[in-house]
Amino acid sequence: MVFLYLYLFILLRITQRNNNRRLNSFTDEDCWRLFRFRKRHLSNLITLLNIPAVFEIKGDKNGFADGEYATLYLLHRLRYPGILADCINEWGREYTQLSKLFNTCLDFLYDQHKDKVIGNIAWYQDRFDLYNEAVRTKLSRSAHLPVPGQIPANLDNIFAFLDCTANAICRPGLSYNK
Repeated sequence: MVFLYLYLFILLRITQRNNNRRLNSFTDEDCWRLFRFRKRHLSNLITLLNIPAVFEIKGDKNGFADGEYATLYLLHRLRYPGILADCINEWGREYTQLSKLFNTCLDFLYDQHKDKVIGNIAWYQDRFDLYNEAVRTKLSRSAHLPVPGQIPANLDNIFAFLDCTANAICRPGLSYNK
């Protein structure tokens, strides 16, 4: 066990000063690149999500992490899939602890906010037109349109995106084979 930690700290060179990074340690450009949020919006997001000041990392003897740090790491990891070992220097923790931290923060968000997305389609349904108009406005300004300002028919009825994908989705365990 001691050898594993020596390997991680010496060979992989974990930068300890990064193990509780806060929003102020990132530039505006870093925030967009790493989290897909503007820096000016992130502190408001953290407040609105009721992120605690400190998370106790789930599992046996895993310690604690600053709530802001945990949320930033969660956003970073949700932004794009990657290998945990690639994150250890930038986030200052070994990969198993990063994995546990991610799961702890994700569980917190699910427990605190699941009612906003699960079984609540009626709340969103009344807003589909509003969301569609926002998407259409953004699309109409795109330089990639075949005819500037004119949205192609196959893009005209979009009201939401699922993490930059265009795949059909369903709830796990339900079968839609008909």
